[in-house]
Amino acid sequence: MLSNFHVFTLARTGERFKVSKMLLHQSLQDALEEDWRKQLEDFASKSQVLFDPSYCPDDNEVLFIEDYEMPKVIRDLSCQSVAELRKLKQSDLKAGNIKAVIGIAESQNEGPIFMFQKFSRAHILKPGMFFLLERGTLTNLNKHAITLGNKLSAVYRTELRTLYFTNFRATNSFFVFCKSEFPVFARIPKNFPPGKFC
Repeated sequence: MLSNFHVFTLARTGERFKVSKMLLHQSLQDALEEDWRKQLEDFASKSQVLFDPSYCPDDNEVLFIEDYEMPKVIRDLSCQSVAELRKLKQSDLKAGNIKAVIGIAESQNEGPIFMFQKFSRAHILKPGMFFLLERGTLTNLNKHAITLGNKLSAVYRTELRTLYFTNFRATNSFFVFCKSEFPVFARIPKNFPPGKFC
């Protein structure tokens, strides 16, 4: 059972990363919480395989890294710090530098759970390129908007200090700035073919 659910974006500007909170209407908050709960259940139902750089997981498997310390910008994030965070702005969407959407919730049996969806420019709807059908007539989308995926890319369980992820490439796209902090990535040979990563 999840509670105190909040959603954030993780963006990159050069070498700097920032987290912004996504303010939601209550009905959207409730719908998103239920949707991500189902995504978490689906994610948790998969078989777990210890991370190996050369292993490409099947659709019914997730990789995991034990004793994993989250990047500081995310580690310091908690449901209690929501009020202190900056709000997501239209300028953030225009910049197109959001790398992940993060959902955080309290679990009844453990501490906060961090859920991640990979995010890219393809998830941003730009004005003039998308249209809304209202009362039988198409109207132009006059502001930037976003779409979210229907599957989690990664999950971090604080109680277990374990990171679970479905795909190294997808997860590395929003954790790449912290590679030097994690010994597990040091095991990857410099000449290891990039194509081997799934």
